[in-house]
Order: sequence, then structure tokens, then C-alpha cells
Amino acid sequence: MGDDLSFTLKLDFEIPDADLSKIGFRKCEIRPFKSAYRIGKGFLAFEGNFLRVSPKLEREELLRAISFLFDGCEKL
Repeated sequence: MGDDLSFTLKLDFEIPDADLSKIGFRKCEIRPFKSAYRIGKGFLAFEGNFLRVSPKLEREELLRAISFLFDGCEKL
């Protein structure tokens, strides 16, 4: 996971493909993830059932991103 102390979660379900730039996140590249976004000093990356979260991501931003990704999803 590198020196940034980010952590990766393996979920029991697929994360829907969504464009977080619609809610203010900036698209970036974090390998090996297909989708990665930054906001402030933090980032969020996801692909399939893996979600990588930066510890510098503010709680409110994480909750906003999760709400956007899983809006109406029965998995939560």
C-alpha cells in the first residue's frame, strides 16, 4: 500500500462504476485501480469489489462519496 498509509477494503459486492467528479472530486491515476479521485489532501480509488481509502480523506467527503456510489443500493 505504499508509504501513504492508505488502506484497501475487499467488499462482498461490486462497487458501481460512477463519476465522482460530478460531486467535486478530481479524477486522478492510482494504480492498479481503474477509478481514482482526489479531493483536498485525500483520495478514494475503486475497482470491482476493492475500495482504497486515503487516511487524509475527510470523513464528510468519504460519506458523500459512499452515498453517491451506493445511492439506493441494497448492499449497505
